[in-house]
Amino acid sequence: MALLIGFVLLAPSTNHSVVGFGEILLGILSDTSSAGWPDLLRNTGVAIAGNLVGGVGIVAFLRGVQAQAAQTPRH
Repeated sequence: MALLIGFVLLAPSTNHSVVGFGEILLGILSDTSSAGWPDLLRNTGVAIAGNLVGGVGIVAFLRGVQAQAAQTPRH
């Protein structure tokens, strides 16, 4: 199961939101990028929304599994 989860997390080529923020910000500040402030805000907004939805979804799922396991009688 751990290998399957690891594959799902590593298969897509995604960057960490903090790294992406830093890359865009440094590109804007050094004037070496075609990205602008709206791009930085859009990227940050999408990263925050994704982290919230993903984090809440994962936490809710895991808490549900824990609650179900706690209610299951053990012999």
